[in-house]
Amino acid sequence: MYSSKNFKKWKFGTINIRSGKVCDLGAKLYCIAKEVSKAGLTFCCLQEVKYLNNDKKVITLDTGEKFEFHWCGRKKRREAGVGILIKVDAQIEVSDPDIQDPRVMTMNLKIYGFNLRIVNVYSPTEVGGTANEKDNFYRMINKACKRTEKHQKLIVIGDFNAETSYASKKCNFDGTIVIQDEKFNENGSRMKKFCRANKLGIASSFLAAVEQLYNSLCRSVGLSNGLCRSVKHRKCLITHRHVVPLD
Repeated sequence: MYSSKNFKKWKFGTINIRSGKVCDLGAKLYCIAKEVSKAGLTFCCLQEVKYLNNDKKVITLDTGEKFEFHWCGRKKRREAGVGILIKVDAQIEVSDPDIQDPRVMTMNLKIYGFNLRIVNVYSPTEVGGTANEKDNFYRMINKACKRTEKHQKLIVIGDFNAETSYASKKCNFDGTIVIQDEKFNENGSRMKKFCRANKLGIASSFLAAVEQLYNSLCRSVGLSNGLCRSVKHRKCLITHRHVVPLD
């Protein structure tokens, strides 16, 4: 018989940090790690990191808690960029990223015996991104999803720069029911197509905890958005304040 005492609870999040001047990057990342620690997140995916190249480092807080930070950015220009903050814990196993691009980073994690496939994304914007850039972006994340093993839980998480009313119309849209979408943009259409191709549903997640984390982060470092949620589904796609799960 299963008992809740046998399971370890953990949470994760995603934040578009919109990092600014080069001299402020280290201080801002430290503040983010501190807020992630306060929120009790096991890992947190970041977008618009704007660090150069691919690398990793350990961030040690004044409390003694440590976070491993992996990032991927452009070689010369401080644009886009994605990263993942992961709590340093003996029961958390971290594999090196197998796909590294300034807009897509994927890695496998084992958190307290729970196997995850993390796909952290930052989509080209609706206006600023070209059709070719968007095609390449979705080609990469589709490739990343296909590498998921049967024993892993797939989490696609990040900033899709997409707009769709599906999440507010039905709490668990599975891609099979016809629902009129009155408010969406091109990126929204692409995201819905991606969800259907990978059998991902769409669900809304407007939680009080989300607002608390968001407000706390904004006060500390002026961030864009945040989300924290326990995982209960086989597959899920996380966007800013939207969770897309499939049982």
